[in-house]
Amino acid sequence: MKKITCDTIVFDFNGTLIDDLDICLRLLNEMLIEKGHPGNIDKKKYLSIFTFPVIDYYAESGFHFPEDDFPALAKEFDQNYRNAFPSLPLFPDVKDVLTFFKGKKKLIVLSATKQENLEEELKIKGIYDFFDNVIGIKDIFGRSKIAEAKEYFSKQKQDLSKVVFVGDTLHDNEVAKEIGGASILIARGHQSKERLLKAEGALVLDSLKELEAILI
Repeated sequence: MKKITCDTIVFDFNGTLIDDLDICLRLLNEMLIEKGHPGNIDKKKYLSIFTFPVIDYYAESGFHFPEDDFPALAKEFDQNYRNAFPSLPLFPDVKDVLTFFKGKKKLIVLSATKQENLEEELKIKGIYDFFDNVIGIKDIFGRSKIAEAKEYFSKQKQDLSKVVFVGDTLHDNEVAKEIGGASILIARGHQSKERLLKAEGALVLDSLKELEAILI
């Protein structure tokens, strides 16, 4: 497989480092039922409809806007997710991979999670100290990962072609393209491998462990 030269690796969090597909699916169905909609989204359907912005995926799931209050739903999901978070596992290879690259590459985590929540969650899982920078969202309704990435990298003096973005969705590929970095998508998160393989310019892998043989 082709090697990729890089000096910086930017990891997504949800679905890339943290294995949270099952809890997200369960919380989605619970909210649908609570609002009087069929709560029968299965994993195959979820992987086929999950997208950004989240309001679009909620609409595909069965919520009706504006009758359903999206900000209230987002707040409810966030609170329920945070309550469940301590029991959620990292993917089995995460700590090994971070250990392998620590000191060799600059390691960043970039997430659509609020900044303070992201920092807390990384600490809960014992991986906060692996990262040189932690970039969350300042305003979950007014900012995006693309905006946060642009702001961060506009202040860095580095060759952006040597930045690799590692995520689990087509949106992560969009972030990489906006910044000018390489894109690697891991097909075990929130979108199906079939969808990820359609991402222009992205390398699709099955695990983070494969990065060790590819990134130089």
